[in-house]
Amino acid sequence: MGQEPPVDLMNTVWGSGKGTEDALATADGAREWIREIVPRLEQRPRSLDHWLPCASPLSVKETAFDLRRLRDALRRLAADATVDERPAGVVSDLPGRQAAVDTLNTTAARAAASSALVWPGAGVPTIALQGDLPGGIAVSSLVALQAVRLFGGEERKRLRACLAPSCANYYLSGHGRRRWCSQACGNRGRVARFNNKQSSNVIG
Repeated sequence: MGQEPPVDLMNTVWGSGKGTEDALATADGAREWIREIVPRLEQRPRSLDHWLPCASPLSVKETAFDLRRLRDALRRLAADATVDERPAGVVSDLPGRQAAVDTLNTTAARAAASSALVWPGAGVPTIALQGDLPGGIAVSSLVALQAVRLFGGEERKRLRACLAPSCANYYLSGHGRRRWCSQACGNRGRVARFNNKQSSNVIG
């Protein structure tokens, strides 16, 4: 969806006619999602760029496990932040908000490292993390750091639960009137609203 990485992580699980679908359920699915998200991680360490092309299946599975656990925490917090009452809203085994906060903070703490300037000869200077931070751990911990800033700052007020039928996604709204995570969900929502109105007219 191209949302902020923490929101994209929340949306890696969804309902379908086959039950619950999970983009991080397999090593291949997790690797594909990680490839998509890595360029958008802030201050990523060099270890991450080296790890991703040659990560072992076991390493990717371990990272996917960490991401799924973090996702559960983020969805729990998002449900609280948006007062989400959708049946599909909270896909999480965490018992409550404090357990989610603890999971988020523990994951973010694993990124403990200092910022470093990286300025290649003919390139543009950037900021990266320096320290012994393995690539797989970097993925979940950097997403967690961005989630801390999301839930602890003003961006939290832009977080919304999609109101389209059967959608479990969250999104960051650009303005207060948007009710859908995507154009497709907007179309589904309008069709459902029209059908409900037609049914009401028939009954009336």
